[in-house]
Amino acid sequence: MKKIIILMFGLFLGTFAIAQNSIWSLNYDMAMPLGDAKDYTDQVSFRGLSIDGRYFINDNILIGGTIGWNLFYEKEKDVTQTWGNTTIHGTQWRYINNTPIYVTGAYCFGDPGEIRTLIGLGVGTIWSERRLDIGVYEYSSNDWLFALAPEVGVIIPMSGNVNATIKMKYNNGFKTSDMESLQYFGFSVGLSWTNYFL
Repeated sequence: MKKIIILMFGLFLGTFAIAQNSIWSLNYDMAMPLGDAKDYTDQVSFRGLSIDGRYFINDNILIGGTIGWNLFYEKEKDVTQTWGNTTIHGTQWRYINNTPIYVTGAYCFGDPGEIRTLIGLGVGTIWSERRLDIGVYEYSSNDWLFALAPEVGVIIPMSGNVNATIKMKYNNGFKTSDMESLQYFGFSVGLSWTNYFL
Protein backbone atom coordinates (compact mmCIF):
# COMPACT_ATOMS: atom_id res chain seq x y z
CA MET A 1 0.00 0.00 0.00
CA LYS A 2 2.81 2.38 0.90
CA LYS A 3 4.50 1.86 -2.47
CA ILE A 4 1.24 2.51 -4.31
CA ILE A 5 0.63 5.78 -2.45
CA ILE A 6 4.19 7.00 -3.07
CA LEU A 7 3.97 6.02 -6.76
CA MET A 8 0.66 7.84 -7.20
CA PHE A 9 2.06 10.88 -5.45
CA GLY A 10 5.15 10.76 -7.69
CA LEU A 11 2.93 10.77 -10.77
CA PHE A 12 0.97 13.67 -9.31
CA LEU A 13 4.16 15.67 -8.76
CA GLY A 14 5.44 14.64 -12.18
CA THR A 15 2.65 16.57 -13.87
CA PHE A 16 4.16 19.77 -12.50
CA ALA A 17 7.54 19.00 -14.04
CA ILE A 18 6.16 19.60 -17.52
CA ALA A 19 3.57 22.23 -16.58
CA GLN A 20 4.19 25.89 -17.29
CA ASN A 21 4.49 28.21 -14.28
CA SER A 22 5.79 25.45 -12.01
CA ILE A 23 8.39 25.69 -9.27
CA TRP A 24 10.44 22.80 -7.88
CA SER A 25 12.63 22.83 -4.79
CA LEU A 26 15.09 20.43 -3.21
CA ASN A 27 15.49 21.05 0.52
CA TYR A 28 17.69 20.05 3.41
CA ASP A 29 15.44 19.59 6.46
CA MET A 30 16.12 19.85 10.17
CA ALA A 31 13.46 19.02 12.75
CA MET A 32 12.73 19.42 16.44
CA PRO A 33 10.41 16.86 18.09
CA LEU A 34 7.43 18.03 20.13
CA GLY A 35 4.85 16.33 22.35
CA ASP A 36 4.88 12.52 22.30
CA ALA A 37 7.77 12.46 19.83
CA LYS A 38 9.90 14.56 22.21
CA ASP A 39 9.12 12.12 25.02
CA TYR A 40 10.49 9.30 22.85
CA THR A 41 13.53 11.03 21.29
CA ASP A 42 14.57 14.35 22.78
CA GLN A 43 17.13 15.25 20.10
CA VAL A 44 17.01 17.69 17.19
CA SER A 45 17.24 15.87 13.86
CA PHE A 46 19.76 16.97 11.24
CA ARG A 47 18.86 14.05 8.95
CA GLY A 48 16.20 15.06 6.49
CA LEU A 49 15.35 16.12 2.96
CA SER A 50 12.28 16.97 0.92
CA ILE A 51 11.15 17.71 -2.63
CA ASP A 52 8.38 20.19 -3.47
CA GLY A 53 6.56 20.57 -6.76
CA ARG A 54 4.08 23.43 -7.10
CA TYR A 55 2.12 25.18 -9.81
CA PHE A 56 1.25 28.88 -9.95
CA ILE A 57 -2.46 29.24 -10.72
CA ASN A 58 -1.78 32.98 -10.91
CA ASP A 59 0.97 35.29 -9.63
CA ASN A 60 0.09 34.56 -6.01
CA ILE A 61 -1.63 31.18 -5.55
CA LEU A 62 0.26 27.88 -5.67
CA ILE A 63 -0.98 24.30 -5.52
CA GLY A 64 1.13 21.16 -5.54
CA GLY A 65 2.68 18.63 -3.24
CA THR A 66 5.68 17.65 -1.19
CA ILE A 67 7.33 14.43 -0.09
CA GLY A 68 10.10 14.19 2.48
CA TRP A 69 12.02 12.09 4.95
CA ASN A 70 13.54 12.70 8.35
CA LEU A 71 14.95 10.62 11.17
CA PHE A 72 14.97 11.31 14.90
CA TYR A 73 17.59 9.39 16.84
CA GLU A 74 18.65 9.16 20.47
CA LYS A 75 21.08 6.93 22.34
CA GLU A 76 20.70 6.30 26.07
CA LYS A 77 23.17 4.33 28.17
CA ASP A 78 22.44 2.10 31.15
CA VAL A 79 18.67 1.95 30.77
CA THR A 80 16.44 -0.65 32.38
CA GLN A 81 13.32 -1.45 30.37
CA THR A 82 10.48 -3.72 31.46
CA TRP A 83 7.85 -5.34 29.22
CA GLY A 84 5.44 -7.54 31.15
CA ASN A 85 7.56 -10.11 33.01
CA THR A 86 10.75 -9.30 31.06
CA THR A 87 13.35 -6.76 32.22
CA ILE A 88 16.30 -5.77 30.03
CA HIS A 89 19.23 -3.56 31.00
CA GLY A 90 21.62 -1.98 28.50
CA THR A 91 22.13 0.79 25.96
CA GLN A 92 19.04 1.90 24.06
CA TRP A 93 18.89 3.29 20.55
CA ARG A 94 15.59 5.02 19.80
CA TYR A 95 14.48 5.98 16.30
CA ILE A 96 11.49 7.72 14.74
CA ASN A 97 11.61 7.43 10.95
CA ASN A 98 9.12 9.64 9.07
CA THR A 99 7.97 10.05 5.46
CA PRO A 100 5.51 12.96 5.16
CA ILE A 101 3.44 13.22 1.96
CA TYR A 102 1.29 16.31 1.50
CA VAL A 103 -0.91 17.99 -1.06
CA THR A 104 -0.20 21.68 -0.56
CA GLY A 105 -1.75 25.06 -1.18
CA ALA A 106 -0.08 28.41 -0.54
CA TYR A 107 -0.44 32.13 -1.03
CA CYS A 108 2.67 33.98 -2.18
CA PHE A 109 3.04 37.66 -1.25
CA GLY A 110 5.01 40.16 -3.30
CA ASP A 111 5.62 40.72 -6.99
CA PRO A 112 7.45 38.47 -9.47
CA GLY A 113 11.19 39.14 -9.52
CA GLU A 114 11.33 40.20 -5.87
CA ILE A 115 11.86 38.40 -2.58
CA ARG A 116 8.55 36.70 -1.87
CA THR A 117 7.03 35.30 1.30
CA LEU A 118 4.42 32.55 1.41
CA ILE A 119 2.02 30.98 3.84
CA GLY A 120 0.51 27.61 3.15
CA LEU A 121 -0.99 24.37 4.38
CA GLY A 122 -0.20 20.75 3.61
CA VAL A 123 -2.83 18.03 4.00
CA GLY A 124 -1.93 14.38 3.74
CA THR A 125 -0.25 11.60 5.63
CA ILE A 126 2.95 10.68 7.45
CA TRP A 127 4.26 7.14 7.40
CA SER A 128 6.00 6.85 10.77
CA GLU A 129 8.03 4.05 12.30
CA ARG A 130 9.18 3.95 15.91
CA ARG A 131 11.95 1.53 16.78
CA LEU A 132 13.73 0.68 20.00
CA ASP A 133 16.93 -1.39 19.94
CA ILE A 134 18.38 -2.70 23.21
CA GLY A 135 20.96 -5.45 23.19
CA VAL A 136 19.89 -8.09 20.68
CA TYR A 137 16.23 -7.11 21.00
CA GLU A 138 14.27 -4.83 18.69
CA TYR A 139 10.79 -3.45 19.20
CA SER A 140 9.08 -1.51 16.44
CA SER A 141 5.71 -0.20 15.30
CA ASN A 142 4.60 1.76 12.25
CA ASP A 143 1.46 3.31 10.86
CA TRP A 144 0.06 5.90 8.46
CA LEU A 145 -1.03 9.05 10.30
CA PHE A 146 -3.43 11.64 8.92
CA ALA A 147 -1.47 14.89 9.03
CA LEU A 148 -1.67 18.66 8.63
CA ALA A 149 1.31 20.94 8.09
CA PRO A 150 0.98 24.74 8.15
CA GLU A 151 4.08 26.50 6.80
CA VAL A 152 5.67 29.88 6.19
CA GLY A 153 8.53 30.52 3.80
CA VAL A 154 10.62 32.88 1.75
CA ILE A 155 11.66 32.59 -1.91
CA ILE A 156 14.80 34.60 -2.73
CA PRO A 157 15.69 35.14 -6.43
CA MET A 158 19.33 34.33 -7.16
CA SER A 159 20.15 33.95 -10.84
CA GLY A 160 17.88 33.30 -13.81
CA ASN A 161 15.28 30.76 -12.77
CA VAL A 162 17.17 29.62 -9.64
CA ASN A 163 16.03 30.72 -6.19
CA ALA A 164 16.96 30.09 -2.56
CA THR A 165 14.14 28.87 -0.32
CA ILE A 166 13.76 29.01 3.46
CA LYS A 167 10.74 27.39 5.11
CA MET A 168 9.39 26.62 8.57
CA LYS A 169 6.71 23.96 8.97
CA TYR A 170 4.74 22.48 11.85
CA ASN A 171 4.00 18.80 11.14
CA ASN A 172 1.08 17.34 13.09
CA GLY A 173 0.32 13.65 12.63
CA PHE A 174 -2.80 12.56 14.50
CA LYS A 175 -2.91 9.59 16.86
CA THR A 176 -4.12 6.21 15.59
CA SER A 177 -5.14 3.05 17.40
CA ASP A 178 -1.60 1.69 16.93
CA MET A 179 0.58 4.77 17.35
CA GLU A 180 0.84 7.94 19.40
CA SER A 181 0.51 11.36 17.81
CA LEU A 182 3.52 12.84 16.05
CA GLN A 183 4.39 16.52 16.17
CA TYR A 184 7.58 18.18 15.06
CA PHE A 185 8.73 21.59 13.97
CA GLY A 186 10.73 21.61 10.73
CA PHE A 187 13.18 24.14 9.30
CA SER A 188 14.42 23.73 5.74
CA VAL A 189 16.77 25.48 3.36
CA GLY A 190 17.06 24.66 -0.31
CA LEU A 191 17.24 25.62 -3.92
CA SER A 192 14.29 25.99 -6.23
CA TRP A 193 14.03 26.33 -9.95
CA THR A 194 11.21 27.40 -12.22
CA ASN A 195 10.36 27.15 -15.90
CA TYR A 196 9.60 30.87 -15.89
CA PHE A 197 10.81 33.92 -13.98
CA LEU A 198 9.23 34.56 -10.59
